[in-house]
Amino acid sequence: MTEMKLSFFQKIQLISYAGFVKTVPVVLRYGFTERRPGLYVKTVPTYEVEDAYDILYQAVYRGLLFHANETGDRNINLMHSGFEGLAEARELGFEMVEPGLCSKVVSPDEVERLILIKDPILGFE
Repeated sequence: MTEMKLSFFQKIQLISYAGFVKTVPVVLRYGFTERRPGLYVKTVPTYEVEDAYDILYQAVYRGLLFHANETGDRNINLMHSGFEGLAEARELGFEMVEPGLCSKVVSPDEVERLILIKDPILGFE
């Protein structure tokens, strides 16, 4: 997953997470440097950027759709927010983080389907 942050000097910091990828990312070939295991960064002028988007994930777990993100140790953190469907999430072993928000960490093998969603940022469509 790669995200972009706008800086004060008309440059964008590209951040790539190894995330669900189990090998060293190809971003090293494009001038990224590893800041810490699984996190790669590179700063470029804004005029070099052709497209910019955030990547979000959803996961199908036991037939239900949940928001998802990577935990840093190759697992998936599933999240359920709101009170509708809360009982089902609790029955699936989700733990209450705060009122109306539950989460559960699962291995990638337990997820039936992982859905990638590209959300345009910085005025890109």
